[in-house]
Amino acid sequence: MLKLIVFNASERLVVINKKIAAGEMISAADVESIRVNYIWPGAVTESTQIIGKWTVTNLDAGQPLNLSLLSARQTFDPKFPNAVKVTLPANSTGVELECGSRVDVYVKVNASLAKKVLSRALVLSGGPANLAGLGKPARGIALAVRPNQIASLANFGQAATFTFVTLPL
Repeated sequence: MLKLIVFNASERLVVINKKIAAGEMISAADVESIRVNYIWPGAVTESTQIIGKWTVTNLDAGQPLNLSLLSARQTFDPKFPNAVKVTLPANSTGVELECGSRVDVYVKVNASLAKKVLSRALVLSGGPANLAGLGKPARGIALAVRPNQIASLANFGQAATFTFVTLPL
């Protein structure tokens, strides 16, 4: 015989109510409290603990929050905490890039050969920026880039076209 035991949810837990990308600041509108049967060390039980903190990784809707997922300062890439956010122009080519994926970035100027300028950059947001000529709004592609790689981007002007190669996780 199967016996069903029902517990009264008595603990409060704070969860994310929408998808939030790494490097975003948490606001009161991003969280909600739910009742659960148990909590664990580091679990967020009051929204005041996290409002104004920055995410260090991508968070999904309904995901419980743990203090280790947040930072007092903006962090874009948990593997490279000093990474900075760079948005490449709308003349990029490629398919829809998935937030959280890693890419190598190649640049081509006019008829030159493509040159690798970024390695293992984390995609923060992005999409098919090459749709501007089709009447759709152009979007840039935001990446978390290590500081030592930024100089390689600074040498290219408006004539540069960027290509992204998605890497296995």
